[in-house]
Amino acid sequence: MSASSPSIQDDGQDPINATGARVADGMAEVLLQGPDAMTARARAYSNNEIRRGLAFLATVLEVASMSARHLSEVLLERGGPEAVEGRWN
Repeated sequence: MSASSPSIQDDGQDPINATGARVADGMAEVLLQGPDAMTARARAYSNNEIRRGLAFLATVLEVASMSARHLSEVLLERGGPEAVEGRWN
């Protein structure tokens, strides 16, 4: 049985990426319900769905990390007091 989320449709996407996105979306839907809900949702996925979800999330994390790095570099390049206000790291 698959716990796929209906909110993300395949509509011609690469099926591997679409599955990964559905898995990540499904996990996000239960995030606020706590760790037990997340474990239960994860158990509802097939091994293949879990692998695709992990691959999708790894890509998202890589993009987020690289984006944060470059955005912060540009902010520091621009200088001035507003560039360092509210630094998060």
